[in-house]
Amino acid sequence: EPNRLLFQGVQRLYSADWDRPWGDEKPHSTMVFIGIQLPEDKIRAAFAGLRK
Repeated sequence: EPNRLLFQGVQRLYSADWDRPWGDEKPHSTMVFIGIQLPEDKIRAAFAGLRK
């Protein structure tokens, strides 16, 4: 797609909207988790397991 897809979610609420064009930037994905005392090692391990 020529435009970024911005996906946001909080608990069971979420939305997806087309954002600005990628332009010259290589398309990529970024995930951000916001919380208190999140188990970073467990989250990273769970996502790493999905790549197998």
